[in-house]
Amino acid sequence: MYRLQPPARALGNATGTWNETVIHTFGAYNDGEGVLPWWGALIFDSAGNIYGTASSGGTGPCGSGGCGTVYELSPSNGAWTYSVLYRFTCGTDGATPFSGVTMDAEGRLYGTADGDLRCPGGTAYQLVPTGSGWTENTMHQFQNLEDGGEPVGGLVVDAAGNAYGVTGNGGTSGCGGLVYELSPRGVGWTFLSIYCLVGPVAGGSESAMTMDAAGNLYGTTTSDGANRMGSVFKMTRNNDGSWTYTDLYDFTGGADGSGPVGTMALDADGNLYGTSAGGGTGGSCEFGDGCGVAWKITP
Repeated sequence: MYRLQPPARALGNATGTWNETVIHTFGAYNDGEGVLPWWGALIFDSAGNIYGTASSGGTGPCGSGGCGTVYELSPSNGAWTYSVLYRFTCGTDGATPFSGVTMDAEGRLYGTADGDLRCPGGTAYQLVPTGSGWTENTMHQFQNLEDGGEPVGGLVVDAAGNAYGVTGNGGTSGCGGLVYELSPRGVGWTFLSIYCLVGPVAGGSESAMTMDAAGNLYGTTTSDGANRMGSVFKMTRNNDGSWTYTDLYDFTGGADGSGPVGTMALDADGNLYGTSAGGGTGGSCEFGDGCGVAWKITP
């Protein structure tokens, strides 16, 4: 993990390249700390602590090196202290957290774990800080049935404590993944499928959704859409609690890219920004012709 600092500036112009500082190096599979921090974004709390996930390492029966961890990096006197908040076990808590975590106003963390051959389906989880550490609550265990499967992308949480995510596949017949809501109900959580991502192949999402100030959700699919190259969609919250799906853009696999991966950013004017793993004009790469693009969608 690294930090990039801008160079000194003179008359508003940069005078050199940015300075890179390594603030943590992930170690061995068997050291219990976690390894392979995947594509989930890092988050900060108000004190400047960093939170993220490692997709492997820790403890548990996954492969030879553990089922993944959630960690914290805390700044102190110019240095950083690394702490493991939770180690997945491939039990009811799941395994392999590819995505990062998000935090609510009370300091609780939320995320998803994709699962493993020994514990397929995946989970959505909550981590609650206590005086002696963190307590893991499994919000939902996905069954790869009508509730979908492969919840790779992570969660977004609203002010009322409801969590929203997208699965990579599954759902009712004809679905290629689904958009879902998890609502707190007493000591448990209620799962609700709010939209079926229709497609002949598994065309769901590998990224967390983005929420605007009105509670509307924005997300991407990796191989859904009119051209099966991925799409950008919006879920509009209606006054009666239902949701309306709007297809905002269908990627073509050309200069506009294909297979969007990564959580989108939303600016004050409603523009959406994101990245695609394939397409573009930059040579031939793993995902086909082109090496990916950074894109903007304007309303």
